[in-house]
Amino acid sequence: MNNLHVKTGDNVMIISGKDKGHTGKVLQVSPAEGKVIVEGQNMVTKHVKPRRQGEQGGIVKAEGAMYASKVMPICPKCGKGRLLERKSSKGRIYYGCECYPDCDFMTWDMPVATKCEKCGSTLFRKGGKLYCAKEGCGFEMPDALEIADKTYVNVNIHKKENEDKLKQLAQLPDSCVASADCLEKQRAAFEKYNVFSPAMIDGIISKLRAYEDRTLRSEVQDSPEEMLKLVEKYFHCG
Repeated sequence: MNNLHVKTGDNVMIISGKDKGHTGKVLQVSPAEGKVIVEGQNMVTKHVKPRRQGEQGGIVKAEGAMYASKVMPICPKCGKGRLLERKSSKGRIYYGCECYPDCDFMTWDMPVATKCEKCGSTLFRKGGKLYCAKEGCGFEMPDALEIADKTYVNVNIHKKENEDKLKQLAQLPDSCVASADCLEKQRAAFEKYNVFSPAMIDGIISKLRAYEDRTLRSEVQDSPEEMLKLVEKYFHCG
């Protein structure tokens, strides 16, 4: 499998083809094919067939895949130039903006796939922390790599020999009410970095609690039929 120079979530600029100069967020990558899908770019017409009774087929427009060589990450400082990997006179790798000298952004730190929770820009790795290089942002994740090590999974966690690894992983909420409890505990971080407004968080929590389903897991765990009903009612894929 080939490694690509961009990852899902990267803000990129298209450097060739009919959408040259346009920018967008990477929605999907395919390392095996060397292709990416960029939000709002390379729009193509697709014929969609109905997948279940009652659905209608039709013709829709959607983003088409393009070769990854046609896109480059965007500079976090000026938001216009491509972020390029370069080498110093001593052979050390650094990252700078193609708009130099108009934009003097430069860093020895490697960009990573994780996006800034505050402004959405690319984060960079320095030692054990991740930080945002966009001026005026200041977002940092000091324990990011430690968290990544604890949550990284490269085994089948459902096998008996990996029980200890499974116990280390945080469990997802098992109901809407439990999701509301989780959001309430974490809301301070969202408000601190202006990810969501307090009013929006209050609205989401209120809507989740309205389902009154705290005992949902115990009610359906022995009933495949009830589970299927929930999936058909609430899960929408495509």
